[in-house]
Amino acid sequence: MSVQPPTVAVVGVGTMGALAFWQLAERGIRVIGYESRTPAHPASAGAGGSRMFREVTTDGAALDVQTGHARALWERLAARSGDDLIVPTGALSVGSSDSALVRGSIASAERRGVPHQILSPAEIEARFPLRAHTDGEVGVYEPGAATIRSDAAVIAAARLGVAAGGELRTHTAVTAIESRGSGVRVHSLTAGDARADDVDAVIVSAGTGTAGVIPGAGRWVEPRHTATHVWFPIEDETLLVPGRLPATVRDLGGGDRFGAMPALDGRNLKIGAHRHTAPDAMTAAELEADGIDAATELVRAHFDGVVPFPVAARSYTESYALAGSAVVDWIDGPDSRQVVMAGFSGIGFKRAPALAAHAVAMVLGETADPPNGHAWADAPHIR
Repeated sequence: MSVQPPTVAVVGVGTMGALAFWQLAERGIRVIGYESRTPAHPASAGAGGSRMFREVTTDGAALDVQTGHARALWERLAARSGDDLIVPTGALSVGSSDSALVRGSIASAERRGVPHQILSPAEIEARFPLRAHTDGEVGVYEPGAATIRSDAAVIAAARLGVAAGGELRTHTAVTAIESRGSGVRVHSLTAGDARADDVDAVIVSAGTGTAGVIPGAGRWVEPRHTATHVWFPIEDETLLVPGRLPATVRDLGGGDRFGAMPALDGRNLKIGAHRHTAPDAMTAAELEADGIDAATELVRAHFDGVVPFPVAARSYTESYALAGSAVVDWIDGPDSRQVVMAGFSGIGFKRAPALAAHAVAMVLGETADPPNGHAWADAPHIR
């Protein structure tokens, strides 16, 4: 007698959810994905076209393994989909020699054997369009790092999940999740039509909507307006040559950093101008204007060959963990059969497939433990 595979619901089919949806379906699990909009919609946390993937991490040895596993899964997604999802750009981390960014990057590269080069200010300016400002700055260059086509990757995962037998319900809001005996009932609403599905387990990856799905989740995560992406035209065409414009993280001191990367459209540089404000601290228009101003000043101060006049900008509402610890954990212990992934904005995209794989293993009973550093209450700060 054959054993009926379990049915798993994935609530929220954005970055994390789409990757869990795909991995469940690929393993022959019956999976239902509920998405209030569509995967990779313009306001999603993975929108904006590109995300950097640095091989090294400044988060400590425990998360090195996650990063390596994630790279392998991103490559598998690209191979399965046949899409050009991973663009080799290299990555450059710049800061003072005693900064956490530089020290952590070097330590991680040495632990994992990641090929890297330590560059002086003169070497940075000779090879890249980034200006060095002090003799005390150091660059850590990773030639094997890449930039991921983020929107395309999320869409590819959702598409592969459907091709493998997953059911994806877009424009569907989950209104309640309740434990029922040995399973879970998911209540949803699509175009005014209510329905309830009995499933064996649930993964909640609802991003900014997490608190609306899980009562009490507002104690751990909250939505915050964050102006993240501003695009600037590249004037110097030599910067479009592979290896000339790496994905870059620069430590500005005082806890401030910024990120920059090729927009992968062959025309623009994308600047990440982050301002982690409370939801009502600024209007969307004020936030976008503030982000444009900040990014424009960064281009003027740090880049050659890039025109300091933005051609596009997007501000986003993202999900942040109040304690600084992104979460992959049981909602109410393993018996609840409900796992939540939340609070990853700004820190989770490159690790997303590995964290989704761990959530999948949890709901399938292959492990009861959350991954290192991702429990609700006691995880260390990761960034």
